[in-house]
Amino acid sequence: MIPKLDFSNGIDQANKTMVVIPTILNSKEKVQELTRKLEVYYLANQSKNIYFTLLGDCQESDKQEEDYDQEIMQEGEKLVKELNKKYEKEQEKMPIFHFIYRKREWNEKEGSFLGWERKRGMLTQFNQYLLRENKKSFSYEYLGKSNKRRNQIYHYSRC
Repeated sequence: MIPKLDFSNGIDQANKTMVVIPTILNSKEKVQELTRKLEVYYLANQSKNIYFTLLGDCQESDKQEEDYDQEIMQEGEKLVKELNKKYEKEQEKMPIFHFIYRKREWNEKEGSFLGWERKRGMLTQFNQYLLRENKKSFSYEYLGKSNKRRNQIYHYSRC
């Protein structure tokens, strides 16, 4: 028998969900495009206990930090703050929208700096971060005002 979940009355606290867009970000325009998608996903799925995160990965480089990294992080923070302000009335204690940008690590095999294990590694590190097991993998994190969510389990939906 396959278990069935009934969310016809919304998502309860025990089944809260984080919808994540894991992607390589190389410009503030890409951040803008994907933040608009986060908002569309939210508008199509307005329910308590569902949150939306743009999980940005750095582009491969011969340097650990690129000049455009700061611009990407500033744009991501600005846009999720704007969305959280726009939908403030629907929020309870936790903001709906979040932005995280991963650090580059030296990869001997590739001979360059890049995110560890790309998308699978990014989701693994994000999960470890939420469980408070890993904070050092990210250059930037905007998870809103409350840190309560970091030690709680989420179900993931990857876009």
